[in-house]
This record gives sequence, structure tokens and C-alpha cells, in this order.
Amino acid sequence: MEGIASLIIIVALSCVLYFIIVYQRLARMIEIIKGNRRYLYTVIEWRFQLMETFEEVIKEQIDIKDTVLSQFDDLSTKSQQAKKQKKFQEFMRSENAISQMIAGVELMFEQHPQLQNSAQALEIKEEVHGIQTELESAIQIYNNDIEVYNKTKSYFLYSMVMSVFASKVKFNFPFWKMDGRMKPLAAQEQEKK
Repeated sequence: MEGIASLIIIVALSCVLYFIIVYQRLARMIEIIKGNRRYLYTVIEWRFQLMETFEEVIKEQIDIKDTVLSQFDDLSTKSQQAKKQKKFQEFMRSENAISQMIAGVELMFEQHPQLQNSAQALEIKEEVHGIQTELESAIQIYNNDIEVYNKTKSYFLYSMVMSVFASKVKFNFPFWKMDGRMKPLAAQEQEKK
């Protein structure tokens, strides 16, 4: 009898320990995703500040009304309002539009050769492209972590833990919708096959 009781206690403790481990893993994944989102916001803020500086430098050289930068203020305002109102999809659309606008910076330099002669404008242009690359990488990491979390929470034993602790570990994080250059892991794997 003592052997069976000991076995039951060991099994029960193992189950409790397993639940704790699964819970901690899910909580850690959630914190990583939230941290990635905060980092995205930080990179976007850096880009915003850099674009404001870029806009000022360009204004000294040309009239920006006929450039891709003419849309920047409107898009930035929409983005900031959506962020404050916690409208993630709208925020994402505005930021993606800014990214597309930034892609037109190269064309602006071709259309206005005087910008090629400005060392400050060229330097900031390179910084803008660098921060844009950083943003694309951050979005890729954010989406990949969401994908892993979603896959993990679909496992049977993990879903049991989630049903017990739903308010703490069950989230539906939205993917950052991207243009054709960046894709979540699953889409990349499908293309390789």
C-alpha cells in the first residue's frame, strides 16, 4: 500500500511540476513578445526622430512639397494617434505606409541632384536606410516569436494549462502585416519546399 501511495504522490507532484514548467514557459514567451513589441515601438520612435531631422535637412535644399516626404507628417500623426488609442492594426498600417514612403527616398535623391552634394543629407539618408533595416528585422523577430507561441499553445498539454490559467497566459497577438520582402517563418518554409 505504501508503494502505491508513494507512486500516486510522485505522479501528482510530477503533474504539478509539469504544469508549473509549462506555465513558466508560456509566460516567458509572452514576455518576449511584449518586449519585442516595445522594441518595435522604440525603433519606430528612432525612425520618427531621424525622419524629422532628415526633413529639416531636405527643406534647406529643396521644397519638400513635391517629394515623398510631403506625406510624412500626416502619416506620423495618424500613427501616433493610433498608438495612443491602442489601435494596433491602424498603427501598423500607418507605419507600413511610412516604410513605403521611405523606400521612395532614393528616387527623391535622383530627382534632386543637389541632395547628392549635401554630405549631411547623404549621411542621414544612410541612417534612415539603416533604421529601416533594423525595423524590418525587429518585425521579423516579433512575427516569428508570435508564430512559435501560437504553435506552442496549440499543443494538447499546453492548451490544458492555458485553459486553467487563461487570463495569465492566453493571448492572441496580432501579426505585423508586412510587404513582400518579409514573411513569417511558416511562409518562408513553404517557399523552400
